[in-house]
Amino acid sequence: MTIRQILWQLVLVIAWLTGTAQIQQPIGGITETDELTVVYTNALVITEPGAAPEKLNIAVRKGKIIRVSAQPPQPGEVVVDCNGMYIYPGFIDLVSQYGIEAEPASTSPSRRRTSSQPIQYDRQRTGARHWNDAIRSEYHSYEDFEYSKKEAEEWQKAGFTAVLSHRNDGIARGSGSLVLTGNGRENQLMLRERASMHYSFSKGSSKQPYPTSLMGAIALLRQLYSDADWYRKGGRDGEINLAIAAEAAALGLPMLFETRDLYDLWRASELGKPFNRSFILYGTGREYQRAKEIKQMNTKLILPMTLPKVPDVSSPYDHRHLTWEKLAHWEMAPFNPFVLRKEGVEFAFTTKGLKNKTELWKSIAEFLKSGLDTTYALAALTTVPANMINASDVLGKIKPGYAAAFIGLEKPFGDANNKVLLHVSYATNIYDPIIKPSAGVYEVKMADSTAKLLIYSTPTKPKIKWATKDTTDVEYTLSLYSISLRIPINKKEKKYRVLEGTFTPSSISGQYLDEGARLQNWSATRVSDLPDTAQKKNDSIQPLPGYMKYPFTAWGLDKPAEQEFLHIKGATLWTSERDGKLENADIIIRNGKIQAIGTYLRTPAGAAVWEAKGLHVTPGIIDEHSHIAISRGVNEGSHSITSEVRIGDVLNPDDINIYRQLAGGVTAAQLLHGSANAIGGQNALIKLRWGALPDEMKMAGASGFIKFALGENVKQSNWGDQAVTRFPQTRMGVEQVYADAFNRAKEYEARKKAAAKAKIPFRTDYQLEALVEILNGTRHITCHSYVQSEINMLMKLADSLGFKVNTFTHILEGYKVADKMKAHGANASSFSDWWAYKWEVKEAIPYNAAILHRVGVNTAINSDDAEMGRRLNQEAAKVVKYGGLPETEALAMVTINPARMLHIDHLTGSLKVGKDADIVVWSGHPLLSSSYPLATFVDGKRLYDYTAQKAKEEAIRAEKNRLIQKALAAIASGKEKESIKPDANFMYHCETIIQYDAHENE
Repeated sequence: MTIRQILWQLVLVIAWLTGTAQIQQPIGGITETDELTVVYTNALVITEPGAAPEKLNIAVRKGKIIRVSAQPPQPGEVVVDCNGMYIYPGFIDLVSQYGIEAEPASTSPSRRRTSSQPIQYDRQRTGARHWNDAIRSEYHSYEDFEYSKKEAEEWQKAGFTAVLSHRNDGIARGSGSLVLTGNGRENQLMLRERASMHYSFSKGSSKQPYPTSLMGAIALLRQLYSDADWYRKGGRDGEINLAIAAEAAALGLPMLFETRDLYDLWRASELGKPFNRSFILYGTGREYQRAKEIKQMNTKLILPMTLPKVPDVSSPYDHRHLTWEKLAHWEMAPFNPFVLRKEGVEFAFTTKGLKNKTELWKSIAEFLKSGLDTTYALAALTTVPANMINASDVLGKIKPGYAAAFIGLEKPFGDANNKVLLHVSYATNIYDPIIKPSAGVYEVKMADSTAKLLIYSTPTKPKIKWATKDTTDVEYTLSLYSISLRIPINKKEKKYRVLEGTFTPSSISGQYLDEGARLQNWSATRVSDLPDTAQKKNDSIQPLPGYMKYPFTAWGLDKPAEQEFLHIKGATLWTSERDGKLENADIIIRNGKIQAIGTYLRTPAGAAVWEAKGLHVTPGIIDEHSHIAISRGVNEGSHSITSEVRIGDVLNPDDINIYRQLAGGVTAAQLLHGSANAIGGQNALIKLRWGALPDEMKMAGASGFIKFALGENVKQSNWGDQAVTRFPQTRMGVEQVYADAFNRAKEYEARKKAAAKAKIPFRTDYQLEALVEILNGTRHITCHSYVQSEINMLMKLADSLGFKVNTFTHILEGYKVADKMKAHGANASSFSDWWAYKWEVKEAIPYNAAILHRVGVNTAINSDDAEMGRRLNQEAAKVVKYGGLPETEALAMVTINPARMLHIDHLTGSLKVGKDADIVVWSGHPLLSSSYPLATFVDGKRLYDYTAQKAKEEAIRAEKNRLIQKALAAIASGKEKESIKPDANFMYHCETIIQYDAHENE
């Protein structure tokens, strides 16, 4: 077939395909018939992942595959010759904004509010929409989808025949559409107009302050999903909300959730469970770090194909910013798909993040090199995404009845230098027939001799060698399907033989003039692959690096810690019980509990022994006020009341401050919301279980707590000149916020009971639910406080409304109202010696804690600071200096006293038989600055071991050096590198109002 014939057939195919659908638009003239059948022939066809390549012909009619067989084309059918191609099902990407404008140009708001702009609390959008502009569930992508030739070509060149397209804006983003990437009208390209629902934790273009934190985004979605369930049950309260109605109607659609870090997988999954919502979750490329646990989630993932560049380790000066984590992730990232597949996790691939979509070939090659099975790699681009969005009946396979969506590749799937030669998606969008002989070994036959022709594939033009006794390079010219070879016969005499001919991908034939000037025939037939292009053997697969850490940080555990059966003998025990201090005593821990305490105890069979003469053992330190291990915002500072948000939703178990505080003897902490508003979020009580998952850190059965705040932060004294519209702006207004909130909570509870009695749907309000829990005594208040007048106000208000303030934290003027606090039943959690660091603490004194304690108020010393949390034993010691308290009572302020105020004293806080084995073994007296923990146990697990530190440091240094050498070698081999940037290790405090920016993707 000539080039002219091929091009003419291509014109016929395009003309046919653009008219195959049922025409609903009037035709102004004579139209072509839409009954043509196009047959793609002579290719090796892989009909689905795992299928063997076969020489098959694919017949397509009206945008659908009608025949896949060896049957030759029938008379009247248009033939497209795909000789030499490898035809596969077209790829599918579920993460796309193809054909949809990012934001309407006329209404695109600034993504960041400057200090000179007023805060916008009301929504900008009109209509019966959600009160929050980040909730856009009523948005439908199909309404805005517009074919884009430029975008379509990008998808086509990468082999994608269909994408799931949605607007990437907001927390609830509305529905997505399944569209083909071919050339045609929107009506023709849309396979399913409402194919999916989309969500994220990023609020996008909304100018409203809420949410300013990750926990706020989670709370907003929780309320949305609850409202949707209420709508489905018939509840509306006389109002129409388009977003909630859309959510209620969309429950059967696939739901895709964008994430930003590894633990967002758990956050999204846990968020959906109460509402029977299962999400398809976007991965981040770090899932290998928790692959076994992800398998237990029974979720589906969409993995990025982006791979980290080589860290530029060439300059030693940059090594100060070079962490073990950066280097280890660079090495482990290519193994991410393999590790997940090994655990049985189902995933699809996405090109999101690739600068050029055609980079996917290199990524696929890396994944295969790192152990991923070729069949599953192909499935992750075809059948798996089709199954995920319930489109497996139309996409993912080359099968009669399926959409005509397939591609022809130059090389077998998995080759790093592949190219799309054929793209069929509604139309034949790419047809680039092979016009060069395939690489390989050819057997040459001439009239007077034989030889071998070696053809090497290169990115530009093939390299050709002639092999007889010797092997020499061949000069040649290539034109369409013609080739002219200049074969050296005798280089010294400059004698050459010119062979001319035409070729197919696997053969060449033509004529030449022999030495007698006679015209002779010659032929060359491909007989084998070149040795260096033969299929790679299994030994070319890179071995999986033999390290994993829990968590995946330099100081992570090499394996999950196990509970010890341990007899500690002859130590000084600080019990924090009535027994006080026991000299030369023993303690036995087993199964995570304290089994025995006494002197000269008999060692049980199977127990390890620690001879601890001269050492001291204390209960684990409890930090009543901490902000470590929190992700993307400690304050939801947008509204005056945000009791719906939960610190427990945003735990970060990888925070290095957990390990650092274990090294300081801390075993438990209350993680508090900040003090940006009068009623903040719900707190989380955690054990410092280094290596655990977020929910595993939470203390089972612990009481609920919530953060209240008084003073400067609440009335926005230091928030800037534009922060003048949120109520309250005065300390008087703070009281009214509390009064109004609890009165509304009482009314809410009454309505809820009435609805239950009447058996009618009732709308759950998570903000008021938390306040009802306070009124019912199942949630307890920890209140940020400084000034005595406000402390008095809140206690009086609480007494009048029927609730109690469990703890006043900071409480630096507590010494002025200690008697009133005791009468109210409040606890005090104070700094040891902070004073005069801002106006409202100008009357603070370091004797505060001792005075409160002597009056009879249960008093603790807290940190409110990640650094101070490492030295709470020394903070407690200051109470001996400032107030002269006995040492045992001073230590109690960081052990049993905070346990009592947190209602966990039945579990931990003292050395008592039956309590959790949360203990610290100290090198010396625990209140001395020269003493340090030798070991810290949480639930009987040794999570910090001083004696192992040196060996661990050396191992980290050696591993880091190995990785640096590997990186240097990679750079030398030409791999792309990137400069090393310092990590942001931000530490939160109560006053932190710099929030997680929901617009950023770093």
